[in-house]
Amino acid sequence: MGKITDTITTIKSIWGGGAYEAAQPSRHRATNAFHQSRPVDEDKAIGSHGRSALRLEARNLYRNDPLARAIVTRFANNVIGANGITPQARTNDFKWNEKAESYFDNWSKYCDSREILTLKEISKILVISQFLDGESFVLLTDDGKLQPIEAERVATPTNAFEPSAIIRDGVRLDKSGKILGYYICNRDEGGYINNEDWSYVEKKNVIHLTRSTRFDQIRGIPELAPVINSIRDYSELSKATLQKAKLDAFRAFALKREKGSKGGPSNLGARNGSPNVDLATTPPIEKNGMAQIYYIGKDERIDTLESK
Repeated sequence: MGKITDTITTIKSIWGGGAYEAAQPSRHRATNAFHQSRPVDEDKAIGSHGRSALRLEARNLYRNDPLARAIVTRFANNVIGANGITPQARTNDFKWNEKAESYFDNWSKYCDSREILTLKEISKILVISQFLDGESFVLLTDDGKLQPIEAERVATPTNAFEPSAIIRDGVRLDKSGKILGYYICNRDEGGYINNEDWSYVEKKNVIHLTRSTRFDQIRGIPELAPVINSIRDYSELSKATLQKAKLDAFRAFALKREKGSKGGPSNLGARNGSPNVDLATTPPIEKNGMAQIYYIGKDERIDTLESK
């Protein structure tokens, strides 16, 4: 009897959640443990395809949903500010302070290795990328400039013939999990990532901007990921509500003739009081502002058409 009791206790501790109610299975509550949520590291849990799907969904919201775009853009503007990042030198040498601040101000205008964006513009895009991509990369060039790299360009090459290399979504690791470098793929003429055209860059020359939520996590997750469905549901509800309001704003009526009544089919379009209408046989129409009043016959009725 004692062995049976011990066995039951062991089973309950494994499958019953122990002392925590949230871990106990119940027919009244759906559980995500060991299904949607698995005991693996975050990169394996989402996978390369899942991460790409989240990025595409987040970018679609930013492009087309005014609420998502306003939230992300306002956050980026508040973080970076109107003047961007402007460090202030605070040494005892005031002349050096002035020269240092002047140098940084001038450098920030031409820091992009492609000579397209200023430091302020790069900084805002980096903040936006945290929401949409969950991460971004910046290469430090030999001439002291910055080369921004979009997150999807860091990917595992299809032709990297190094059997002993440990590569996780474009990031090369050693056996202890230390990051050694990044595989940066170029885009083809269609704008898609070409996993056969790549460059390997050592970690010391790359700034990886991300916010991990777990110790073993290597790649980033879009900040919008937990609220994508909620924002999408709100957007769909808003559109449906607006569509219903538009339908209800236009009151439509259908004129129906009772079965067995005399006369041909009614034509509401012709009842406009024009001289060509025979008022003796066709009910007249009275226009009042944006409304129209029909004087229908004895065997006719008007039904309201509205959304339900």
